[in-house]
Amino acid sequence: MFTYEVKFIVMNIKQWLKATKKHMSDRQAVLDEVDRDMDQMYQLAGNFRKPGAPFCRKFVAAVAKHTPYALVSLAELRPDIWGDDEVKAA
Repeated sequence: MFTYEVKFIVMNIKQWLKATKKHMSDRQAVLDEVDRDMDQMYQLAGNFRKPGAPFCRKFVAAVAKHTPYALVSLAELRPDIWGDDEVKAA
């Protein structure tokens, strides 16, 4: 019997954009679900703006639904709101 270790890489928005570059239809499905465009995502990825709590919740849910190969956590998006314990563990 084989055992497999499954590792999930928890990403921030910048890493998620890079990971989904070749999967534009998946990326667009997430953006459509959270009502954002690429310009707004680049502002968040570049730390020019901080995402709000409601957006973070919607984004994490949409990412889990459409891009399960590239997961994003609430703590990674806003450690000042949800703490950075999860970020340190990853």
